[in-house]
Amino acid sequence: MNTARAQLAGAGIQTATLAFGGIIPPHTTGYSEEYTGSAWAEGDDLTNGRYGLAGFGIQTAAFAVAGYDPGGEEKSAEVEYDGSSWTEGNNLNTSRIACVGIGIQTAAFAVAGNENPPSTAIVESYDGTSWTETTDINTGRNDLMGAGTTTAGLVFGGNSTGRTDIAEEWNGSTWTEVGDLTTAVNSAAGFGTSTAALCAGGDIGGSPDESADSQTWNGSSWAEGNNINTARRGHAGSGIVTAGIIFNAHDPATVDTEQY
Repeated sequence: MNTARAQLAGAGIQTATLAFGGIIPPHTTGYSEEYTGSAWAEGDDLTNGRYGLAGFGIQTAAFAVAGYDPGGEEKSAEVEYDGSSWTEGNNLNTSRIACVGIGIQTAAFAVAGNENPPSTAIVESYDGTSWTETTDINTGRNDLMGAGTTTAGLVFGGNSTGRTDIAEEWNGSTWTEVGDLTTAVNSAAGFGTSTAALCAGGDIGGSPDESADSQTWNGSSWAEGNNINTARRGHAGSGIVTAGIIFNAHDPATVDTEQY
């Protein structure tokens, strides 16, 4: 990528990805970059730089929500409608950082996060115009990962009273705890669907705490996958389990990108 940073967000598919926001210690950034499948190019910056934000959608219709900026705003919402500019959207009802977004620009969830400072289980749905609180997940947490849609979603890992291996599935009406991750982890990259998801890298504790492990979900259980090339945490990713991409990292911030 062009700019090294951590705790950013992503949206899209492997050959058409959007990366936005993050932190270049000690400063937040609103940088946005677009990937074509072969190269990264600078895009339009977010109107408010922030880190610990969530993203969802596709490269030409993405959404950036929540996160922390220098002014302390933790519930900003911005929408990229046409792949060229960001426009302010309606705020979340509950301020937070380190939540996860799943879905598309007109039908999405913002799940859990850190509500300054306790972890929360709150889920809000977005219909393309406004946010509405919906059914909570069972275990509140922050720095979690997710995959899927508002009718068939999956959230996994994160930080509760410590790193967790818990995964929960959404069937359109309720959240149900399903098979645990093989390794408890937070601050990883997650993408895919509710029946075929991938968790790559992340913070597993210890020294060093950055992991090169990946874990795959087949709809009923998690299994160890192929290691990523560079252990990392605080990165982002997008795509599906057979064609994914992860980018950037924390400690130190990097421009490294890997495709799967």
